[in-house]
Amino acid sequence: MGSLRFGALVLAYNQEQYISYYLRALALHVEHIVVLFSAHPWIAYNARAREMFRVADATRDILSSLSRQLPHLTIVEGEWEREEDMRNDGLLALRRLGEALETAGVRLEVIASPGHCDGHASLLDATQGILFAGDSFMHTVFTAPNQDVSGDEWIATLERYGQWDIKTMIGTHGYVYTTDDAIPTIPFATKRSDPNQMIRDKVAFLKWAREVVAEGERRSLPYGVIEACLFPWQHWWSWHNWFTDEAGRLFSAGEFSRTYFVRSLSRTPERVPARFPPFARLANWVSQRLTSRGGRPA
Repeated sequence: MGSLRFGALVLAYNQEQYISYYLRALALHVEHIVVLFSAHPWIAYNARAREMFRVADATRDILSSLSRQLPHLTIVEGEWEREEDMRNDGLLALRRLGEALETAGVRLEVIASPGHCDGHASLLDATQGILFAGDSFMHTVFTAPNQDVSGDEWIATLERYGQWDIKTMIGTHGYVYTTDDAIPTIPFATKRSDPNQMIRDKVAFLKWAREVVAEGERRSLPYGVIEACLFPWQHWWSWHNWFTDEAGRLFSAGEFSRTYFVRSLSRTPERVPARFPPFARLANWVSQRLTSRGGRPA
């Protein structure tokens, strides 16, 4: 297994004001930096983004100059439709440098953890039982993902975590969950919860939801009915998550929604229709209006 002491992944688009300062400061603390650079924005979340945002800047020239000054800098240039695609290419580049991150005091194993998106990786300090889960946990009950989620892969990732005794789990969203007394309790930052039990609970929830979707498809129920069956009001997540789920659906024009939760568990995801197609049409209409009124940036 290769060894990388500590690496950093940087996504760069239209960053001429800050990129030099950030990379020089970062280079003092890591062994290698992989920069993903694109001259164009993502289009998965706004199909007309590349028409609306044509901002020429000096980021490419700055990176080219820095690559001659910083010996451990790798630049990967391309065009990506989604943030996930861009990040995944960067993770592949880092993985080629090694399958473990090591410092003088700790060794972190790189664990493939797909489910939330392809190419997702987590970090594990097996000695101290610390898991940097990233987006691979996302709360015990998370019911408004985007279209990249795979229920089967997410369940497999969480079950893989079961082979370790995890005392502390740090995710991208939410709290630091821990049973380690050495970690102080900080309001709104840490919670005294057993990560192992939380992971088991999430696996149980996802498997139950997968069975509900499978049974609904077996009975040829409309997908709107199947979605409703996943959220019976006697269960706490139905009302506890309702506002955030539906607000996410609204403000992302359907990109994050309970419908995609159903789709992630379906055996025929291509057949699951958008729950509220008007959201997508509204987003396109707003984009067109901004463009027709001269809202396109210079």
